[in-house]
Amino acid sequence: MGDRMSAISLRLIVIIALCVPQGAFAASSKQPRHTPATAPATDPAAPYRADRLSSSRGETILNTPGQTTVLTREVLDDMNARSLRDAMRSTAGVTIGR
Repeated sequence: MGDRMSAISLRLIVIIALCVPQGAFAASSKQPRHTPATAPATDPAAPYRADRLSSSRGETILNTPGQTTVLTREVLDDMNARSLRDAMRSTAGVTIGR
């Protein structure tokens, strides 16, 4: 009878332990999960940021598949590009044949 009582007591203790709310294991951080983008005033690439894309279908930059490199007038002026070859020479992923 004593073994049966200790088995019931053990089951009862396990059930109570499982029902007691447990605290979180990870520490909560008060910092946001997403880091906000750098303000345009402090972003060194701000003058080179393009807001829209000129395409025949009128797609936005976000809806354009694949990698897109935007060369704005300011970028072309800063690199002193006088031809398409000059502009493409410094563009990542573009190889110019001779």
